[in-house]
Amino acid sequence: MPWIAMRHMVYVIGPCAASASDCDQLQRIHAYGIQPHCVEGIKVTGLARTVIDCACVMDPCGAVAVLDSAIRRGLTKQELYAECNRQHTDCAAVFHLLPHADQRSENGGESYARAVMTMRLGFAKPQQQVVFVDPLTGRTYRVDYCWRLADGTIIVAELDGMEKYTNPGMTNGRSMQIVVNEEKQREDGLRRAGVSVIVRFTFDDVLHAERLDRKLAEAGVPKAAAEVHV
Repeated sequence: MPWIAMRHMVYVIGPCAASASDCDQLQRIHAYGIQPHCVEGIKVTGLARTVIDCACVMDPCGAVAVLDSAIRRGLTKQELYAECNRQHTDCAAVFHLLPHADQRSENGGESYARAVMTMRLGFAKPQQQVVFVDPLTGRTYRVDYCWRLADGTIIVAELDGMEKYTNPGMTNGRSMQIVVNEEKQREDGLRRAGVSVIVRFTFDDVLHAERLDRKLAEAGVPKAAAEVHV
């Protein structure tokens, strides 16, 4: 996802101009007075400046994923504004993306998928990491995305991948059949907890957004103009 969101380019920030050794995939961002931070021996820009640059050069959905991560790490709007003023940088892209940020996303894939849902496809913004309790067993289940409609309908969506069925680190030695059965039990528990519709999609569906659009629309997920409780 990051390489896609970066539009297949490598970006370097600094005061120097292009050199003869540069290639088409290298893009330089000219800036002065940047105070570098050292991470594992590599000089990088600070968190606020990194977010600003990403907002300006990345695919917007990918930039939202960066913004989500930075906010989870404690970055505030005030720090972003201060960095914009210090660098005299046009931060229109940052201001545009901030309303779409949500630190509750657990990883970049979840952030990118939510941004595609809301920014690109126009669906209402979901709640994330919502916990439901199965009234029969008392087990708790946390879902990736949740929409609560005005009529009481509850729609949840789950970002799935084949790793959960095949990666030994995620299956803990369980067979694929056991994992599938546990997923069925999870869905049954969610329905007993009041969930009306469960949508499953993959990151490949996100990259081919027309498929994600169709799945969410068929499930009844409203567009942003519709009345929802989020």
